[in-house]
Amino acid sequence: MVVPHIAFWGTRIREADLAGVQPFRLAAEALGDKVEDLKKLTVVVGGVKISDENEFLILATYAGAPHSWWPVEAENIISKRCLARTSSSVK
Repeated sequence: MVVPHIAFWGTRIREADLAGVQPFRLAAEALGDKVEDLKKLTVVVGGVKISDENEFLILATYAGAPHSWWPVEAENIISKRCLARTSSSVK
């Protein structure tokens, strides 16, 4: 997925669950030399299916990231179509 004008750090977790994984810590360590105020860090974790395996993607960005035109929030990353499918499938 490409989000215009927003630079991301990302990693793939090749596990079916997040036991023992600390997404915020991973992002903070990866971007720590660029982000002085961790309140400006946005972290999104999404479950994905890759080659029939359940995995996770962790994406992170921060206010003031190079080549980013505006601060990003999780809502800017998730497609409204995904939200519609998720909310309609959860009952």
